[in-house]
Amino acid sequence: MSASFSTPKKKTTSSAHTPNTPPLSRHQSELLGLIGQEIGAHTWQFPASVVAQMLSPKRLKTRVKDTVYHPIGDYDCLIDEKFVQKALAKYKAPARPTLDPSVERRNYDPVSKFLNTCVENCQSAYIRACGNSRPKSRFGKLQQSGSNWWPGLTFFEYDKQTGDGVGGAEPVKPDFVGARGKPPNKKDRCYWAPPDPDQVGIYFPGEVKKNWPELIRQAATYARAMTSAVPLRLFSVVIGVNHKDETLRFLIFHRGGLTASEELDLKTEADRWAVQKILFSVYLWQKPQDAGFPAFTNGRDYILPDPRDIETELPLKVTAYLYHALSVRGRGSFVVSLDLVQPHPNDSTKSPPSNLRQSARIRLKKSNSRSITGSTPQACRKGAHDVNECGNQGSFQERTYVFTKSATSRGSANRYQTHLCYALSQSRTRHHSTINLPLY
Repeated sequence: MSASFSTPKKKTTSSAHTPNTPPLSRHQSELLGLIGQEIGAHTWQFPASVVAQMLSPKRLKTRVKDTVYHPIGDYDCLIDEKFVQKALAKYKAPARPTLDPSVERRNYDPVSKFLNTCVENCQSAYIRACGNSRPKSRFGKLQQSGSNWWPGLTFFEYDKQTGDGVGGAEPVKPDFVGARGKPPNKKDRCYWAPPDPDQVGIYFPGEVKKNWPELIRQAATYARAMTSAVPLRLFSVVIGVNHKDETLRFLIFHRGGLTASEELDLKTEADRWAVQKILFSVYLWQKPQDAGFPAFTNGRDYILPDPRDIETELPLKVTAYLYHALSVRGRGSFVVSLDLVQPHPNDSTKSPPSNLRQSARIRLKKSNSRSITGSTPQACRKGAHDVNECGNQGSFQERTYVFTKSATSRGSANRYQTHLCYALSQSRTRHHSTINLPLY
């Protein structure tokens, strides 16, 4: 098994960096090479229908045993529900975008317009599906249009540096961007972690290139930036377009590496409809967990189980951000110092017990729930958009909490209540095929 590297690999003897010991600056070309080494051969591809299931909200099937490992076949996926499929079938695939095989920059706007047409169809289909959903159905009543996770999703040409850099590297330049609301003015910048609500946050970066190896390395830098903004996120989605071959892939970066859709030929109606279906899976997201954000934190507040009573929730607040092993693939350890917001009802002390220091890979689920998403803790209900806010600094506290996402630890993905099952990156699924995308 090949080792996973921090991104980028440091020249110093320690892999840690804190506000007092910032990482060395990296040029984009050097960063691309290091990311290529980090991902290596840890890449997989799947048919578009399977990728749509991966990104869809899902629930464990009722007759499936609750074990640490679940392939995609163990789940009921919202995208496969009859009322959802019927709603989406009302809308044909968008027209073929006119792409220029020779000049990359000329393709940013046509690709954005194509994706926006898909989103418009998805929005109309969602309204239909919402009207046909029932409170007592498998997934319950869908939230009204505008209350789902991606209201007002819009793609637009960007092609300039982002407003914030990541981990000592130069700011990157997504070719096009998917964000909420109207596109910003030409002079305005988009941010991975917006400093205030008026700034535009990047939710779906996009890259256009004439060959896949170069495109994937560049896309991985965007995934790295998204992980930096939300260290505990489970996956990051980047849209890649090969303008020479007129093909598109959804690139899903996670702790195990890269899972991608097979090439979708934009010249064919069937593949354009497949693009629309995958985007509809995204449009069906209802909760922060559906988007890959952790259910137990919004970046500032945490809800963790009391080890003395797993059913008791402990509200905690971040006092210091101590360490983050920034990487695209690997454990991505993240260390914070937390203090109890209020004392435990059965404890006279005002600080958490010493045995609370343990991995956050505790299974956070209720015994009466079969949903992979579980319940949404108060920290997320307060404001899921605040997951980007992780720049606060404070003094070191006596107790720290270590959060890790191990791609090699059996069952770690399920303990993290993942929506994109890391198990799909393993050879146990019959849909699995090795992606033919050499990074060198």
